[in-house]
Amino acid sequence: MSRLADLAATLRELHRPGDPVVLPNAWDPPSARRLAVTGAAALATTSVGVAETLGYEDGEATPGRGDARGGRADRRGRGGAGDG
Repeated sequence: MSRLADLAATLRELHRPGDPVVLPNAWDPPSARRLAVTGAAALATTSVGVAETLGYEDGEATPGRGDARGGRADRRGRGGAGDG
């Protein structure tokens, strides 16, 4: 089984009738790092938070791989959400 399939199986196992899974929602990489150390079984992300952190609008195509933080945000003169 691939790593992605293993992760998907783990997430499915968290969904048990009568015992809802609670997913803390990270808005950006720093908040994800903070939430990761809380012991939560899994984290969620918000599309607008991730997109704006990278200097994109929500729903706009963003880079699929690699570290894009220095790319478009710098070209727009923005460091992330709320800085524009």
